[in-house]
Parts: sequence; C-alpha cells; structure tokens
Amino acid sequence: MTEKHVRVYGDLNLDIIYLLPTSEIHFRDVSYLARRGFYSPGGVAGNLAVALRRIGVKASVVGKVGVDPAGLMLVRDLEANNVGVGFVSFTDQEATGVMSILVSPEGNRLIIGYRGANRLNLLDDQLLEGVLRGVDSVFAYGFSADNIDRGESLKKLLGRASKEGLVTALDMGGLTREHAALVSSLRNTLNYVFINMDELGDLMGDRSLSAAEALFSILEPEALFVKMGDKGSLAITRRGKFKRKAFKIKPVDTTGSGDAFNAGVLYSLLEGFDYDRALVLGNAMGAYKALGYGARHLPRSLGELEEFIELKAGSRGLDGL
Repeated sequence: MTEKHVRVYGDLNLDIIYLLPTSEIHFRDVSYLARRGFYSPGGVAGNLAVALRRIGVKASVVGKVGVDPAGLMLVRDLEANNVGVGFVSFTDQEATGVMSILVSPEGNRLIIGYRGANRLNLLDDQLLEGVLRGVDSVFAYGFSADNIDRGESLKKLLGRASKEGLVTALDMGGLTREHAALVSSLRNTLNYVFINMDELGDLMGDRSLSAAEALFSILEPEALFVKMGDKGSLAITRRGKFKRKAFKIKPVDTTGSGDAFNAGVLYSLLEGFDYDRALVLGNAMGAYKALGYGARHLPRSLGELEEFIELKAGSRGLDGL
C-alpha cells in the first residue's frame, strides 16, 4: 500500500522536564529539587509527526521556531526522525517555545510554558497552497487558535483541506469556551476530532459523555475520539459508539501520550482499519509512551508496537482490551 503523507500544523517546543519527589507543589519561599531533570524535543506537532513516522506514515510539520539554539535543535531532531521540515520557518521576533514539565512520582504531569514563536505560525494564501500540495491528510492542533491571528490560519487550513478532499483532523487541546465561535465555524470541515476529558471540560463546561455527544453534534465529523486515560478511549461515530479499555501499565510520564494516541488512531484510519482496531492501536501508542520519560518515548516501528500489543493482550486477546 502507498505510504500516506500527513501534514501537521501546530507547536514545536523545547521541553524541560523535572521528575519531582513529591505530588504537591505550593507557592511559597522554598525550593523543590527534582530527582532528575533533562531537555527533550517536544511540542504537539513534532510529537505527532515523529510518532507517525515511527509506525510508517510519512509526516511533515508546519511550524515556527526562534532563531536560537533551541529552534535549531528542534529542526535537526525532526530531520533525524525523517520528518519533513520544509514548512518549518525561523523568526527573530520571538524565542522558540519552551515548556517546563513537572512530573509527579505517579507519572502525572503539570505543564507551565510559553508558546513564543508558535504564536507566529501563520498561513497566507500562497503558503497554504504549498502546505496542501501532495499530502493525503492535514492534522491541526487547537492551540493555534491563540496565535496572533486568533485562529484564522487554523480555520482557513481546515476549510481548504476539506474542500480539496483531504482527510482532516483536529486535536481540540487548547480550545476553551472562549473559542466557541471558532469551534462552530469548523462544522462539516473535519473528518476526525480528538479530545481528552480535561479538554472536554474546558471547552464544553462538562466532562461527561453527553458533553462529548454535544460536541459531536456541533462539529458533525465522521468520528470524535475521546481520550480517557486509564479508562481507555471512546469513539463517537455516525455508526454508533465504540469503546476500548486501556492497557494495564504503571505510567512514569504521560507527557505526549495524547499525541501518541492520535498517531495510532490516524494511522489506522488512513489504512482503512475499523474503529475498534483504531482505538486499540491508539491506546497502545499512548501506553507505550507513558512507560518512558519525555514526549518522544515511542516504539521504533510498527512491528515493535504490535509486539507490545501482543505482550499486553496476553491470554485475553484483542477482544479483552
């Protein structure tokens, strides 16, 4: 089968990760010393693109970084992972985005950061024409709604891609009730929508199944995928609902697990797999990522991912997941 090509529109960041010895942080005049600290390439667009490449999907990024060592490092890392960077540009108006990620002993994380150059990731008509040329799918992230054009590039990208018959997908991360008008304007432009429970609460004011169904009614995609952490994942589709249990693991860092899930699901859909299989591969990618530190702890190949699924499924088989 011909290799699919996904163009990813979204953020590129330098992640600074601190593994904390405590789950409680208080704002007072003390210092918290991490058990470990390190730098890691990050940003939702880069995370998704690298994850897609690992499992056999051609991927390229539309992004913006600063003219600084962090920006150069991020671009070189994408190139080393065979991700296309022809639409990643440098700016001297802002520094590269930086995220400080605090990871608790239980593997939960808190992110404090500055998007920096990502806010300047804009698409004019000429650039948009090139971005849409020669790809099968466009995947965008909701954080772009807070770029300096207030989401106009995001809306233009998805609208044009849909009209040209490309597979369109949007992760709703970063979108809140303040973006209600923008969200409504995306109706009938999306094939697939991705959101986690906290994001659902931020956007709809409710973390319930009924809120997810309401969002599905607003956007009318082919499928809405709800990421529910250790409770698994759910697909609300035009043909009904599909749900799969999470893989039983002991997570050490969930940073990037949502992006890894997106990659597993999108790969499956582009290959024509059914929703059950897509959820299993998405859950597997998210679980694999959570077993290591940083957003790029990913399987090296589709074969390694399949081995992971077989190992975790065990005697239960895929039907037990």
